[in-house]
Amino acid sequence: MIDIDIEMLRTVSSIRKKIFRVNVLTPLLMHGWLESYGNNKTRPLKSEIRTTSIKGVLRYWWRSLCYDCSWQELLKEEQIFFGGSSGSEEGNRSPAALSIENSDRGLSDFSICPHKGQRFPTKGINPQSNFNLVLSVQIKDNEKYDFYNNLIIFTLHLAGFGQRSRRGAGSLQWHHHQWQNGVEFVYSLKTIIEELRKEMYFKFYSRSNGLILDRVKGKGNHPVLAGIWLGQCFGTQEDARKKISEAGHVANSNDKKQLLGMSNPRKASPLHGSIRKFGENYVPVISEVISDKERENESYIIARNKFLEHLGVIV
Repeated sequence: MIDIDIEMLRTVSSIRKKIFRVNVLTPLLMHGWLESYGNNKTRPLKSEIRTTSIKGVLRYWWRSLCYDCSWQELLKEEQIFFGGSSGSEEGNRSPAALSIENSDRGLSDFSICPHKGQRFPTKGINPQSNFNLVLSVQIKDNEKYDFYNNLIIFTLHLAGFGQRSRRGAGSLQWHHHQWQNGVEFVYSLKTIIEELRKEMYFKFYSRSNGLILDRVKGKGNHPVLAGIWLGQCFGTQEDARKKISEAGHVANSNDKKQLLGMSNPRKASPLHGSIRKFGENYVPVISEVISDKERENESYIIARNKFLEHLGVIV
């Protein structure tokens, strides 16, 4: 007769978890329910950390690393990792789940465009707030755990979250990331890209300022990661956010082409201006996610370089 330890069975989990303790560097403008007011406009009643929004950001940055593939291949792989159905009756469910724990967030009103002062306020989660982002993967899908873990770490190097994330808002930093300068950041970024097995597409530069990653191969029919730059250092996170917001205004075309994003019609900017902390300084991290066709536009290149130069990048 085989002895079975019932207490041990009760305590053994069928789920593998990892907790990312995250610090909010710049106002996190992430919202749920919206209220309506005059002229069919809406505004958020409060700000909240939404796992659905975070999953969307992870999916976006995963796509940015997918080169040399058709949209059919991209969709198939995306459904395997993130779930989906393509309109069929049988859909895939993602092996990974995200949740939020131990949040100490405080809520305030913040300007969407800080370079314009206090105009256009919205609800946001205060800088210096903290929360746990919890990754859960069932043991039966353990072979995919490393992929999700590495993707989250990669995303926390570059991404912003929530509204105005391309212009400095919603910058988060994992507590494990204690970079002192740009060289340490580049080494960390290169290491995680190697873990994702995408290093063959890039050339890396160990610099504290300027171009640190350049794509050297691979076709991008959809928006893909093409370059990363580090800007100048700032003493406060709000100074860095204001400068990024200002850079978008300075660099966008005056002839209504709005090559770095527009609101009507809606078009997202290819440039993601996020912020990370190096030692006691706050540094803009500018990532270019763009298709090959769009990157060939000379007018876009001019606007992009204006954006970078305004943030102290030597182009």
